[in-house]
Amino acid sequence: MNRILLNFSSLTRLRMLLLVCLATTCLYFGLLLPYSVPTTLAIIDVPLIDPLIARNSLPHTLKTFREKDDPCHGYDGVLLIQQGDRNGAAATIFFLFCLNQLIYADRYNLLPVVHLNDFSHWVYDPGVHGTNNSPQQGQTISMLQGMQPSKATLVDPATGRSFLYPGRPVQRDSLQPYNWTVKGTGVWNSYFEPPVSDFGLVAQQAYCRDKPLVTLPPAMILPALHIHCPWAVRAWRYGGLPPVLQETNVTFNDWLGRHRRNGAAVVRKYYRWNAALLQAADAANPVGQTCLALHVRHSDKGNRRHRIPLPAFLPFVQAYIEQTRGAVVYLATDSSSVLQKINQTWPEAAVQRIRTLDSSSSGSHDAIIRSPNKTAVFKLGRHHQTNFQVLTDIAAMSRCQFLLHGLSAVSEAVHYWNYPTLHEQSVNLEDPQHMSIDNFRDMVQRVHSVQE
Repeated sequence: MNRILLNFSSLTRLRMLLLVCLATTCLYFGLLLPYSVPTTLAIIDVPLIDPLIARNSLPHTLKTFREKDDPCHGYDGVLLIQQGDRNGAAATIFFLFCLNQLIYADRYNLLPVVHLNDFSHWVYDPGVHGTNNSPQQGQTISMLQGMQPSKATLVDPATGRSFLYPGRPVQRDSLQPYNWTVKGTGVWNSYFEPPVSDFGLVAQQAYCRDKPLVTLPPAMILPALHIHCPWAVRAWRYGGLPPVLQETNVTFNDWLGRHRRNGAAVVRKYYRWNAALLQAADAANPVGQTCLALHVRHSDKGNRRHRIPLPAFLPFVQAYIEQTRGAVVYLATDSSSVLQKINQTWPEAAVQRIRTLDSSSSGSHDAIIRSPNKTAVFKLGRHHQTNFQVLTDIAAMSRCQFLLHGLSAVSEAVHYWNYPTLHEQSVNLEDPQHMSIDNFRDMVQRVHSVQE
């Protein structure tokens, strides 16, 4: 009898040892993490303003067992991201307005759900994103109502002016069950894989019903978040930006560098091109090639920005060609006249190196839409097509090791996808202190010699 008990005890100890080993292995690979509260995103704020730094160590695609069943687990609520500004185009909506709302969600431990409506009308395409294209005529989610963003205040020390921006969500009323309904496809999934969650997934989960749903009203998005918020990512020093956020004592490149670093952190966590767009980018500019990206915007351009004359790009292109053999120059432009002038006036050695988006690489049989004048491209064709084209250009340019550009949400999105390489190896021709042609040539030679 004692021998039997001894054998049973030994077997029990062996099983316990195996379970401990299995648990340790699972913890190492992050399989038992659903019982920990999600950490927040790494955001490095503008100096002097709320220097909160935190980091999420796992990409959003690594779902734990509990998160697959309960996407709301560990979050204080859900942030429904449903619009940008009224007149923003694709790069501005996706890589500034959506991106900054994703930061807001992370700062306040909210699960972000992206389902864009038709408010940002230059991005929304009723023929593709409308209700008739959705699997359901309208999706409804039952959650708690009564939580709204508070009004945080930024006081500019130089002028004494106060600027409102969205602060921590607070309970305004008693939390009550409420049904939210959205229509259409939500736009996002036409170009990206779903972020942490999407509306359809959350709507199906009973676990989320005891969580509050938060939205940012239009005034809290523009100007509050886009212009006034101290931690928001920006593509240049906008008009109306509070003086304390302009930081004119900091070089333009250093100022942009901090915004690019923060933007890159958000893109790494939440953004994944979908299969169709990846296929188009692969056809336009295959992975693994040495290339210089040119972004030449010559249609509409305003808000303290200027069109860069085409001849300003050529010396840098020639310097690049001198230091590389067989390397590609990927050109992204919204202007048909830019292509014509390059073919007519640039040296043949430069023209032969240029690759650009065409109908065979755009994932569409439609001709590429480019403006013959100063009219914005998104006003000339179907919005889904112009969205797809510019996002394909962003994906294609981000594969290059060097970048020439001006001030644009498109160019900054490219930086977010390939930071810090392009921040260190790019020339912003609208920066008065930009790198000289000789320094650019030396940099290309140095980088290219290391790659060889």
